[in-house]
Amino acid sequence: MSTITIRLPKGLKTRVAAAAKRAGTTAHGFILEAIAEKTDREAQRADFLETAEKRYANIVASSKTIPWSKMRIYLEIRVPLRRGDRHGLRACAVPLRPMTLIPAAEAWAHEPAMRDQLRRAGEWANRTPPAVTKLDKLAGNAAKRAGKRG
Repeated sequence: MSTITIRLPKGLKTRVAAAAKRAGTTAHGFILEAIAEKTDREAQRADFLETAEKRYANIVASSKTIPWSKMRIYLEIRVPLRRGDRHGLRACAVPLRPMTLIPAAEAWAHEPAMRDQLRRAGEWANRTPPAVTKLDKLAGNAAKRAGKRG
């Protein structure tokens, strides 16, 4: 077993000692258990995020999703409501509403300024008919522009 030194502020050391005593263990055992619990929780969170990213990538690739009406029925069955609960909801139930999940890598496209630019680009594409590109002419224009800059 390896050794590591942890410097604890006096107040935290006192709280750890008191919590360890209440738990019926030593401060050392209490700290080890806390580190193990935190490590397990972080590993579980990483697994959850990895699964979520894979599932989202599958949705993006396949464009297959469940309509909200069907999902709501599924969730209402999974979290049944009981009569007499405040507002008709169980203590653990959460009111549901539709939402859009945007991956961090695509957030730029949803900012107001970029959204406006994308809207204008779409409008331009809709009103501008496609044309056959003459590659020789395009290459010549590119060379002229490059010569002006250089």
